[in-house]
Amino acid sequence: TQKVRDSLEGLESASFKGVRQVEDLLELSRIARNPRDKEPVALEPLAKQLGDELVFGKRDRYEVASLPTVMSNKALLESILCNLVTNGFKFNNSSSKSVSVFWRKADQGGELVVSDNGIGIEQKYYDQIFKVFKRLQGDDKYDGTGAGLAIVNRAARAVGCEMHLRSTPGKGTEFSVFFPDHLILESEG
Repeated sequence: TQKVRDSLEGLESASFKGVRQVEDLLELSRIARNPRDKEPVALEPLAKQLGDELVFGKRDRYEVASLPTVMSNKALLESILCNLVTNGFKFNNSSSKSVSVFWRKADQGGELVVSDNGIGIEQKYYDQIFKVFKRLQGDDKYDGTGAGLAIVNRAARAVGCEMHLRSTPGKGTEFSVFFPDHLILESEG
């Protein structure tokens, strides 16, 4: 019967989501316990490679500006960029979605910035979005487990960086990863 099929589909969906949550918890655990081997990482090719791997809509834009080389853990930086760029497209209702990755100089360092024209985040939720499994949107509206930004925040701290954000609801969000001067090896451009 249709009721049985619906129940089975619901169980399958819940099971799949449970598996994804366990995988995300394992990722958080790996970040917490693994040594942080650092090496020179050229951010620009890393960000461009990510763009080559993502699937975009015909009207979507992904732009990478000139980025520096930093001393960091490449795998953790890949995780940070992948989560932020993917979220920029996922949490976006614009007819022409846009995500930009660029570098901005800052006091005593610089920032790797991922900016989008997505749905934005109200300031009252800024302290909540980096918590594990904290979702501001309902499960039915956007796919995911709610661990992505927790992974980003933990990975940034693990490589000696800090996460910051600026956002305007309905206009977009700008996540930045602050690198202190001692981690910046080569200026952009």
